[in-house]
Amino acid sequence: MGAPSSLTQRTKDTVITGQIKAAFLDAKDLQSNAVKVITERGVVYLMGRVTTREAQRATDIARGIGGVAKVVRVFEDIS
Repeated sequence: MGAPSSLTQRTKDTVITGQIKAAFLDAKDLQSNAVKVITERGVVYLMGRVTTREAQRATDIARGIGGVAKVVRVFEDIS
């Protein structure tokens, strides 16, 4: 584990998480509360119990947000 992230980085991470959650709300084909979003140093972690299609849709949305360095998927497939 590296040094603690700076206040600036944590603020950027919070903004990224907020943008992703807002985009999930706007996406009519995705149940926004099915996916938990955590951002750490620009790396977005997506977690939840979703279908394969929902997992792909959530990943595509997250990758489209500015400042996202990488998306890590931790999904349980319920299809």
